[in-house]
Amino acid sequence: MPQVAYFSTCQVFHAMLAFAIQYLTSNCETKMQIQQIELKKLKPWEKNPRINDHAVESVVESISAFGFYVPILCDPQFTIIAGHTRWKAAKKLKMETVPVVFSNITFHETF
Repeated sequence: MPQVAYFSTCQVFHAMLAFAIQYLTSNCETKMQIQQIELKKLKPWEKNPRINDHAVESVVESISAFGFYVPILCDPQFTIIAGHTRWKAAKKLKMETVPVVFSNITFHETF
């Protein structure tokens, strides 16, 4: 009988997001570079529509178990576009630096 692996929605989402980031950083004409940035430099977008504090502990567990595979997406001013929960988890883990991809897109383009 074949073994079946079960994955949580969070694990599947993170895997898909990691694949997308890997694609963006390796296949684009203008590669997006992943950089290690001091956590204290990042600032959350004050109008972030997602209230997901309930998910922080799961992300803490994921980062602890598997590492920080999905970078945080920021604008050039270090404002977080995507990755607020990862940022909160990194703070909880007392990480000094986190992987970040910078984008020139504006919030008007994303929301």
